[in-house]
Amino acid sequence: MDTTKFMMQPIDSKQLHQVGYDPETKKMRIQFKNWKGDVGRTYEYDNVEPEDHAALMGAKDGPHKSIGKHFNNTFRVNAERWPYRVIPGDKKP
Repeated sequence: MDTTKFMMQPIDSKQLHQVGYDPETKKMRIQFKNWKGDVGRTYEYDNVEPEDHAALMGAKDGPHKSIGKHFNNTFRVNAERWPYRVIPGDKKP
């Protein structure tokens, strides 16, 4: 039984809809937007340290100036560091 607790936060991004993080399990969930900008699939990432999550959430103030660009340049290109899976049956909030 998965006891992970995610506090999902809406994100101001063209790619990401909302992000949740559980520091106890070091898991992060990201619900993406589809190509139309509607709510899309949710993915869960493992091995996410608190500073990795904080960097994503603060990315608008960082060098990428975008949460989506930060995601693409860190998490998306490092699947071996942050393994991920699709959460089946996720629904719109």
